[in-house]
Amino acid sequence: MVLYELVAACVNLVRFIITAILYPFTSQAAITNAQSQRRLRNQDPRAAAIQFKREFEEKYGTAHPDFFEGSYSQALEHAKRELQFLMVILQTDEHDYTIRFNNETLTSQDLIQFLRENNILVWAGNIRDKEAYLVNNKLEATTYPFVSIIVLQTSNGNNGKMVPVDRIEGLSTPTILIERLTNQINQHNPGLQRIRHERAERDAARQIREQQDTAYRMSLQADQEKERKAREAAEAERMKREQKKKREEERKNLAAKKELWRRWALSQLPAEPAHNQNVTRLGFKLPDGRRSGLWPSAQLLVEGNVDESEEE
Repeated sequence: MVLYELVAACVNLVRFIITAILYPFTSQAAITNAQSQRRLRNQDPRAAAIQFKREFEEKYGTAHPDFFEGSYSQALEHAKRELQFLMVILQTDEHDYTIRFNNETLTSQDLIQFLRENNILVWAGNIRDKEAYLVNNKLEATTYPFVSIIVLQTSNGNNGKMVPVDRIEGLSTPTILIERLTNQINQHNPGLQRIRHERAERDAARQIREQQDTAYRMSLQADQEKERKAREAAEAERMKREQKKKREEERKNLAAKKELWRRWALSQLPAEPAHNQNVTRLGFKLPDGRRSGLWPSAQLLVEGNVDESEEE
């Protein structure tokens, strides 16, 4: 009898060990099978993220990490750009630990405060949604709730890649998550600080180049404006000289024409007759005060009057 009980106890122990070893695989297979038997919610990734947050708050309240409202790839890009740690949370309604994990771990003020103080980005999804299901396959999750810690890593001077550095599968407490996150922060923060420093140097160098380019453009514009004004002033001076020269030429031409006309008019005057009774003296006072006179004959005056009468 004692031997029988001993054998039965050994059999139960072996069965327990085998079950414990195979549980993750059988659990994942059961979940995968259940997932395949129903249709995934094929939503826009951002809409799915918003719905996850809304459903979480309906069940567990508004105390939770700041869930990223966007696709998984957008969360990766955001964390990479801002040099943040990314914590990915995957869960399924079929798992017994989901309610307890959400109700006790994700609503923990200690965890929420820790995530905010360390600027950790959080993306969460339910694998009944297509986006979370694809992420689940990419991260090869086997047990739920599933948490992956992802951080930027660089090598050979490239831009770096977001790489999973830790994974926590199954039910985990706030203390466990904080400890695992702290370990990864201590391990990878020096690398992130180095990247921040390199980015700051590149940004500073770019700003200096931009300032130099701006100063050069402003100097070039000032020189061009100065040259333009100089050309305009030179052109105005040239036109002024040409106008002055033109007026001088017109004045000289007019004076020459007057001189020609005066000479022609003098050439047309008849010889001055003898001073007798048939001569009339015409006197003129010139602008300079001098006086001059003509002695035309009476016959010439009569002919001139006749000509004027005929012209009228």
